[in-house]
Amino acid sequence: MHPSALSPPIPMFKPLLAMILLTFIVWAVMYWRRLGEMARRGISPRSVSTSQDLAQQLSEWTNRPADNLKNLFEMPVVFYVVSAVSLARGLNDPWLVGLAWAYVALRAVHSAVHCITNHVPTRFTAYVASCLVLGAMVILWALGMA
Repeated sequence: MHPSALSPPIPMFKPLLAMILLTFIVWAVMYWRRLGEMARRGISPRSVSTSQDLAQQLSEWTNRPADNLKNLFEMPVVFYVVSAVSLARGLNDPWLVGLAWAYVALRAVHSAVHCITNHVPTRFTAYVASCLVLGAMVILWALGMA
């Protein structure tokens, strides 16, 4: 094994990995709910070949994780770019890492609320807070890149 494979990852790697894991968790919940409801109700996969078919034939409870998964490929894309470039450039600012963890935590809250209760005021608050944290992260990152 190469020696660098044994060295601990720089701190920015951990929130990046956590965000990726969150995305896969939401993806797994989406399929668990979809396949479960389809089996319980005897829905043929052929009858739900498009996202519109799914939205119409499956319950709102079942469709929530799919909606949230789409959200995880909107603003988080900026997070992925900032994180990946920071890793590539060796940026290791503790404030940047702290903001990255705050962003991941807020996105996890947003996902949990969206998938479980869908209480819109709470979900919206988590979303706006995550966007503000991401904005601060981008500013700090840009200053570190200058």
